[in-house]
Amino acid sequence: MTRTHVLTRVDTRPIDIASDEIVVVTTVRNEYARLPHFLDYYRRQGVGRFLVIDNDSSDGTADLLRSQTDCHVFHTRNSYRDSRFGIAWQNTLLDTYGVGRWCLTVDADELLVYPHCEHVDMRDLCHFLDNAGDEALYTFLLDMYPEGRLADAVCEPGTPYLEVCPYFDREYAFVERLKVPGMPPLFPPLEVIGGPRLRLFYPEQRGTRLWPRVWPRVLAYVGRVLAFSGLVDLRRIPQPAPLLYKVPLVKWRSGCEYRASTHKLAHVKLSEVTGVLLHFKFFADFDEKAHMEATRGEHYASGSEYARYLRCPEALHGLRYEGSVAYRGSDVLLTQGLLKTTRAFDQLRMVHSDAAVPSLSRPMISKGTS
Repeated sequence: MTRTHVLTRVDTRPIDIASDEIVVVTTVRNEYARLPHFLDYYRRQGVGRFLVIDNDSSDGTADLLRSQTDCHVFHTRNSYRDSRFGIAWQNTLLDTYGVGRWCLTVDADELLVYPHCEHVDMRDLCHFLDNAGDEALYTFLLDMYPEGRLADAVCEPGTPYLEVCPYFDREYAFVERLKVPGMPPLFPPLEVIGGPRLRLFYPEQRGTRLWPRVWPRVLAYVGRVLAFSGLVDLRRIPQPAPLLYKVPLVKWRSGCEYRASTHKLAHVKLSEVTGVLLHFKFFADFDEKAHMEATRGEHYASGSEYARYLRCPEALHGLRYEGSVAYRGSDVLLTQGLLKTTRAFDQLRMVHSDAAVPSLSRPMISKGTS
């Protein structure tokens, strides 16, 4: 195990995970305000265990996690960048504790939704996937934002995220990923173009045509080569917009490996049903975090994404526009064409229609399960 993989167990509880238990794996750093709702949401959706990597938090995150009896906490002071942005740590935990189990690898600002998730919890979803012979769920990041100024979108511990940031963009396009001649098809096969980050921070990359998709990647590749040679500062090289597609829910097996966050992994059989990760980046601390991460340089391309955010301060006044839609449940995403379902999965919803999962917007703070 290399230095960047070193994880030190913080809790002393036995990790006796049942074979049918759903496991969440997440890396956190100073997420005290987000974690109460994050944990509560996934517990209500049927998650049984949390494996949490604490990257040297200083805001009380570690103490909060240690008090949760369904959380196993692993601490590291090593570099997030040197761990391939947390993936080396997460792959280690998935290989050690996740083989043969359904594992959801998400950040603390991501909530998984899927067709009929108000009635079908994750245990039933995973049972459905097992019966279909599927190994994973394709999703994409749906950036959520508040009605007004970001400064007013305060995330208080325990407050449901959707009460603060209920809006999303309706315009998204799903296109085949670029094919490289002589190389096997890329996996997953689709990329997603759209959303407020593209609209406001990367407007030159909004098109679905070939050129707007190719040139930022070619330029970024050349820039990485030059930066590695010490000829340029990587943060000065224009970068592609953040990838939105992810495969976070996987029936983990030996040989599985995430290669770039949960955006890319070895080939697995995807379900025809798809999901969405509601992504809550745009809380009141957005500007503060952007300044901090642009300075720390621990994220992709030395934090150039965060530097890009800082060059558009007008976004702090609000992200709503004429295409904004209020989230009112998974049916809204189905209507907008942002989720896919099947007839068989719709039948599962009918079976569970009288046993609704508690609403995303209804707080029920839990101190952990015994």
